[in-house]
Amino acid sequence: NTWDPLKGAVVYASTSSPDFQLTGDHSVRVGVVTVGTLDPSGQFTEDSGASLGIGFELQKNADGQWRISKLPDGLVISKPDFDLLFRQAPIYFPSTDGDHLVPDVRWFSNRSVETQAVRAILGGPSGFLLGSVRKVTPDVVKLSSDAVTVTDNIAQVNLSAEEMAASPADRALLKVQLAAVFQQLP
Repeated sequence: NTWDPLKGAVVYASTSSPDFQLTGDHSVRVGVVTVGTLDPSGQFTEDSGASLGIGFELQKNADGQWRISKLPDGLVISKPDFDLLFRQAPIYFPSTDGDHLVPDVRWFSNRSVETQAVRAILGGPSGFLLGSVRKVTPDVVKLSSDAVTVTDNIAQVNLSAEEMAASPADRALLKVQLAAVFQQLP
């Protein structure tokens, strides 16, 4: 009940199979050869060929069957499944002078892409873009509801009241950012 699959992903090469090893009476270590990792903000980092071990704790249920009782947050997913279940989508941040939108490519689950994209915008740009773009909302601004809803091609983005702390010019830039992102999505 506490596992959060949206905390990122380890993407492993489909040319290799996960290696399972018992590491104790109630634990298993799964070794994979990775092609990359996905962080919670949707930033994908390639690390082709790296080996990674992931630990799982096990326990028997009332029927005597073994079940996973503790595991790290996020997914462990093969590259073909990742390509099927995630989509690449650019989000945009204004240049430091506010004259241009700079793309910041992220990967999001095919479910609720709009919500994930808005959360990524509110979270700020990737580290490599710092100094060339800027975040236009204060760090305390969040979605006020759990999801961005889309009805008849109109996205409803409800932000927390702290959004009003941004200047009118920054709120206008946020609207431009969101429009640019939503135009890229089906």
